[in-house]
Amino acid sequence: MCIKNSSCRCGNLEIAIKQDHEQKLKQVFERYFVVELYHFISDAYKVIELKDEHHYSKRMNHLVQEYLLDNSPNSINVKNERLKLEFMSLYDEHIDDLESAKVTLDNKLAELTRDVQFLAYQNLSHDDYFIKAMEPVDKSNSMKEKNDKSSKCSGCTIL
Repeated sequence: MCIKNSSCRCGNLEIAIKQDHEQKLKQVFERYFVVELYHFISDAYKVIELKDEHHYSKRMNHLVQEYLLDNSPNSINVKNERLKLEFMSLYDEHIDDLESAKVTLDNKLAELTRDVQFLAYQNLSHDDYFIKAMEPVDKSNSMKEKNDKSSKCSGCTIL
């Protein structure tokens, strides 16, 4: 979710991807050849939510090697390259002991993931199938936010 605005819809991708049991949303990503964004968002939240520190390093290393290196098999684009560089710099700094920097790494990864969500939403929001796949989550969250007073987010215009 966009941290500047509670009504930002690009953050709904996290929920939609987690609830995409029939993989209808994934099919939209595949149709536009950006399925790596779908997988990154899904995998990133699994790493962030991981409680078992024993597996944390393994999962984080896999995430970086799979999506964030230039020569990664599923290298992703990001909207803000600075966020990716900041995350990678922190990752490199703590590569020998990722568990000790879990909180900081998770915060940077969440920031990077929000950036990727924004990019994905921006690229797919014109597609009718995408809109239909996102509709239940968008409606559910808009009901929760109906009583909230929020100002427009300067960084995210997907409202």
